[in-house]
Amino acid sequence: MRIQTAENRRRADRAGRLAEYLTLWLYRLQGFRCLCRRCRTPFGEIDLLMRRGRRILVLEVKFRSHGRLPEEVSLPSRRQCQRIKKAALWLTRDMLTTPQTDIRLLVVLWTSWLNMRIFEM
Repeated sequence: MRIQTAENRRRADRAGRLAEYLTLWLYRLQGFRCLCRRCRTPFGEIDLLMRRGRRILVLEVKFRSHGRLPEEVSLPSRRQCQRIKKAALWLTRDMLTTPQTDIRLLVVLWTSWLNMRIFEM
């Protein structure tokens, strides 16, 4: 069992913020515009909300420093996925009135080697 110290939490927070920043710029380079970063809702926080045309991406960014490949790293639990979906619906409730809006919920998973894998919820 790994003991969480204040320094370990700070390192993990910095690594998570860097992963969010890299993800933000990867999608910006693809033409997406950031609508919200670290969006707080009554159901929890969404890391990134991006839009390009009628496509809206709700991104949950995860960083794991275990040194494992993305296939070996655990994804968010069923409970976390439900929370993310509720938060996403709350954030995009006004956008759902637009016809043909395509909303995608994605988990972007980074490892310490900066391998990235994207999973759709």
